[in-house]
Amino acid sequence: MKKILSVVLAISLAATLFCACSKSNSSNDTPQTADFSLKYTYDTVYYDYDSSIFHAYEEVCKAVINRDSDVRVNTGYFNKVQQLLYTSFPLNALVQKYSVKDDDSGISISYNYEQAEHVEKVNLFNKKILEIEKACNISTASKEEYVINVYHYISSHIKQSKNVAINSFDTVLKGEGSSFSYANVFEYLLLQNDIDAYHIIGADASDVSWGLSAAALDNKVYYFDPMTEFLNNGGKSLYYFGMTDADLKSEGIKSVKFSNNGVPSPVNDKRFAACRKCEKWEIKNRCLLVTVNGGKIVKIALK
Repeated sequence: MKKILSVVLAISLAATLFCACSKSNSSNDTPQTADFSLKYTYDTVYYDYDSSIFHAYEEVCKAVINRDSDVRVNTGYFNKVQQLLYTSFPLNALVQKYSVKDDDSGISISYNYEQAEHVEKVNLFNKKILEIEKACNISTASKEEYVINVYHYISSHIKQSKNVAINSFDTVLKGEGSSFSYANVFEYLLLQNDIDAYHIIGADASDVSWGLSAAALDNKVYYFDPMTEFLNNGGKSLYYFGMTDADLKSEGIKSVKFSNNGVPSPVNDKRFAACRKCEKWEIKNRCLLVTVNGGKIVKIALK
């Protein structure tokens, strides 16, 4: 009887262990995939690249999202694709290294995190960007209202980081940044809503660099400095919104260039000149109402 009972217990224990192992192996064998619903965008300064380069760029972006170690693309485009990745794809921060395969059949990618943590970070980034877009009324605001909403959100919700080299990916997740990552996040959110945006590298009289943005509103380009807005007034104003070349010079910026080192055309439209004297503002009935010094309200129609 004892022998029979021992056999039964042994079989039961073995079955339990088998089930446990099966569940564990099943969990490990199931690939963890990221939930990414954002657009693959790029700095508008590169708009004239060949469509084949953009296709290769998107293929590499998808590979990074999925944490694929290899992607088949035309390696002849590698340098330009890398330029797009470094300037326009925040999740590039998850990549440790890109390498052209020995047979030139594509690119090998190594990563900074293992699969589970990689997927978690992708999902967190995707979720946070969608939250910001919702807070900025992307589905109901006009394009220009959205730009104002994003500018205000960035300049009032992101703090200054002690790490001057912080990237835009960490700025989104940590809520802190440098002038360059501030600008990158601002541009990324505009591009997600099909608004032309450019990353701008400014320099003062001592050649100290500062990150700025440019964007096209009603087919005219303006400059934006969300980090200085935060530093000077906590993001409450629009003092550094929709600036011209003259406005930049008055703020100590002596020169500007694109991320590809090109020089922007003159920016001189004074549509948002009232913002230089902004005490408070609001959006009402598709208009930006700017209260300037002395209490006068300047009305700017928005499209």
